[in-house]
Amino acid sequence: MRDLALVPATCGLVAYAGLAAYGSTRLPHVGAWTLQLGGAVLATAALALVARQLWSLVFALLFWSLTGLGYGALGVVVGRDALTGSGGGEWAGVRGLLLGAIAAVVMFAAALSFALAATLALPWRALTGSRSAAAWVLSTLLALAALGLVGWLGGRFGQERLLAQNECLAGGGLRCYELSRDERFGTPERHAFALRGCLAGHDPACGQLASSLEPAHGAESAEANSLLARCEAGNPDLCRRLGVHLLKLGDAAGATRLLERSCALDTRWCDSAARAAEELTALPLARRLREQGCEREDARACRGLLQQLRGSLPPDDLARLELRACLVGDVNDCMPLMRRDLHGVCSQICAGASQSRMHSCGYCAREAVSAGASDLAEAWLAASCARGYRWSCREVEQLQHARISAGPARVSRP
Repeated sequence: MRDLALVPATCGLVAYAGLAAYGSTRLPHVGAWTLQLGGAVLATAALALVARQLWSLVFALLFWSLTGLGYGALGVVVGRDALTGSGGGEWAGVRGLLLGAIAAVVMFAAALSFALAATLALPWRALTGSRSAAAWVLSTLLALAALGLVGWLGGRFGQERLLAQNECLAGGGLRCYELSRDERFGTPERHAFALRGCLAGHDPACGQLASSLEPAHGAESAEANSLLARCEAGNPDLCRRLGVHLLKLGDAAGATRLLERSCALDTRWCDSAARAAEELTALPLARRLREQGCEREDARACRGLLQQLRGSLPPDDLARLELRACLVGDVNDCMPLMRRDLHGVCSQICAGASQSRMHSCGYCAREAVSAGASDLAEAWLAASCARGYRWSCREVEQLQHARISAGPARVSRP
């Protein structure tokens, strides 16, 4: 009868050994040995328990007691979150029910573990009554060593995120990206995860890879080739970042091709690519990139080009570039021109239909009112109003009311 009391605890160990064996089949690429070894320890303890070995009895008692404590602590944490947690927004109630159900299952597992530990009290006397002190010491040390090995293997499984690693190695770019950001791994490991994720076509992983490039990663390296593939697939940021890296390495031709590719893919990246080139003293390339962006009406490229060339352009060319920057930019790009030639520049600003141009036209009107040219201001605002810019319509009404009332005309932003 007392030997039958060993059966539940033994079956529990066998069940855990089976789970470990099944889990190892989900680790085809790396780390399967951890679960296989852990399962072997548990299976050995189960067989030894059937053979009435003292060390296995001590091991089983400690294993089930600690398992019960672990489950119990987890259940308390999850249950408390279910009762007091405020996350989830409109799904807070569903979240609370789900966490409550999880807590209940975990607490049941804790109770079951303690119950299995309790069953070992029945055969305890029969198995331990005639054992010597030396046998107790040796058995306890062996049980603690086996328990420590199982704990170390479990910790390694979690610490190294073996399931995530296997998903990454199987081509899961997202998992590779997550691992590349996990500071539990060393720099070389994170770099390797980022490379594998980039090879899988995951652009955020490529971004991590680009951040970890070193001088040894030349144009022919696996890192550069993986980034190049994503650049060619249409990612302007990766084109720029790889181009900057090659420029640092002295590969001017490769860098130029990549930075120009970045600008060609998305005009918004032209000035960013140009700034990087400028910082590395590739001034002609920076100018060319900004010219390309400015021609395609990117305000930042025009501003950067104006700043880069202000001291070197002839006056007429400089004036044309300032006007270009104004017409594709915002009011801050236009204010200096307004103060020099209000009528000349504002007539061109107010002829535009873009949101930025109509916004700047309002400031033209304010400058005109300040200069005593309310009729001109009203005409400019009326043109913007006709294009559907409501702020201009309100300002036109204010100017007309002010003229009728013979009061001071004043343009102010609402």
